[in-house]
Amino acid sequence: MTQSGSVQVEVEPFCCPICLEELKIPRYLPCLHTFCEACIQTYISSTAARLEQNTRNFIECPVCRSSAMEPRKGVSSEEWVKDLPVNKWILTMSLNSASDANKYCLFCRRENLTVLAKHWCKTCAEPICDDCNRIHRKVPVLRNHKIYCFSDKLKWSEPVDVEEQCSVHKEKLVEVFCIDHKKMCCSVCFATRHRRCSCVESIEDVALFLD
Repeated sequence: MTQSGSVQVEVEPFCCPICLEELKIPRYLPCLHTFCEACIQTYISSTAARLEQNTRNFIECPVCRSSAMEPRKGVSSEEWVKDLPVNKWILTMSLNSASDANKYCLFCRRENLTVLAKHWCKTCAEPICDDCNRIHRKVPVLRNHKIYCFSDKLKWSEPVDVEEQCSVHKEKLVEVFCIDHKKMCCSVCFATRHRRCSCVESIEDVALFLD
């Protein structure tokens, strides 16, 4: 198993199964199906339910009906959706095919500034401007982030690595998907929790066949 896979750039936009529009802030459920952040939050607000008293809320995936539990008991739909991982692969793929006019620095937008982005920080999964790129280079905790320049057409035509952190072991990358439990796992999770599972696939293989 490897820590990252390679996928080829697609030209078609990725669409949300709920709104059928191009994905905006794509977040995925444990089953790996991905939705717009706003769409899945609305879905959580309207459908979350409990199996019995004193248990955590759950939802069923709008696509495959797999159950997804709330991260902590009693969280709001806003907190729940923010806990869902961002699909960095789809976000990067969508950015590759987007027009330059629609790429603005999200760091600056949080300060109510509109600044054209010139770079993509793969680790943050966000477009950034020249000034924020310099900040990345100066701040120790950001210094090792992988940053690519939009103007480097050859670089953006290359395969994009898929890297997602394990939700349990933050220092590890997910490598496999346990179909029995419908969970993404790092090597530690696999060794300690899923060794006896009958159906485990690599993340790369699952991504190729996921609708």
